[in-house]
Amino acid sequence: MTRTTRDRTPARASSPIMILMAFAAFLLAGCAGGYVDPGPQPAKVRVALQAKSEQTPISWRFGGPLPVLWDWGLYLVRQDGSLAQLRPADGQRLKVIRENPLRRDTVFLAPPGQRRLRLIIESYYQQPHAEGHIPISLGGTIEDFRVDLKEGAETVLEFRYP
Repeated sequence: MTRTTRDRTPARASSPIMILMAFAAFLLAGCAGGYVDPGPQPAKVRVALQAKSEQTPISWRFGGPLPVLWDWGLYLVRQDGSLAQLRPADGQRLKVIRENPLRRDTVFLAPPGQRRLRLIIESYYQQPHAEGHIPISLGGTIEDFRVDLKEGAETVLEFRYP
């Protein structure tokens, strides 16, 4: 088992480029037609994730604190730079998670070989609006990992945000 640990200084919500990149990555990965085919003897990538938003969104108009929501995922970075989403082995949900702090221990299935994996994490809240809700970013991060994945073996990526 290979273990990789990363601590990361968060990218702040004040970075419009960061927010647009994360949103574009989620859209592109979602439009790609599902998950990566891990093959007949997939490698396992366990992501031990701890994330916390230090901000507590408050809605003065609608009274009280609003829940922090998280979207996250692990993606395979292809040769052309495009992203392909890896599938959680247990089918757990990766989007609109209402939990702060966020703690996950998730196993993803991936094709074996030398790979570049991208972890994308975004925290936000839904601001009530007269015509529905508007998502407001609280921050997020994008982190790449270079790994050598072996058939049937498990690689562990430990990540803490912020």
